[in-house]
Amino acid sequence: MLYAETLIVQCAPGKMGGVLAALRPHVERAGLGCWTNEFGTLNRITLFRTSETLSFFDETPILGATDLPAGTGGTDRTRWRVVGDGVLPPGQHGPIYEWRCYDVATSRMADMTAGFLSALPRRLALSSLFAVMESLDGAARFCHIWPYESLAQRTDIRRQATEAGIWPPAGAADNLTAMCSEIILSADFSAYR
Repeated sequence: MLYAETLIVQCAPGKMGGVLAALRPHVERAGLGCWTNEFGTLNRITLFRTSETLSFFDETPILGATDLPAGTGGTDRTRWRVVGDGVLPPGQHGPIYEWRCYDVATSRMADMTAGFLSALPRRLALSSLFAVMESLDGAARFCHIWPYESLAQRTDIRRQATEAGIWPPAGAADNLTAMCSEIILSADFSAYR
């Protein structure tokens, strides 16, 4: 079983550059994924890592109490169960990532995951997938992350998938109560770029 953890760091307006610079040594040392939001909730940094044990995240916090730099306005930590074929290895995959996260209706996670995974092989013929995850903390959420070379590539691939009728997965919307899509950009020092 593979697990993931995200720590979203909300920055005060105008402070994200300084927060990124302060986090850089920690991100590089720990081999974390590090992205900033381009579209969606702004002034936000997402840190990402994986582990084969869930207890690792509690035993080794992604950031220590003294690692959070000035200019931040809070954090949101989520632990995830990775489903499907895992997470792409560290390296160049983007630099544009689309982070799609859905709130799943009560008792519908198994249906959501099964439907998504059954439709995935045809969609993967068009582009790679970074990760698929189910939340273990808070509300039931389903997340899938797609890397792209550019926004134009993302638009073209999504158009192809929709026109071919292979995406979105049939019936997926029946399992959801809310949907969010954000475009995040990898930091030049991120383990995943």
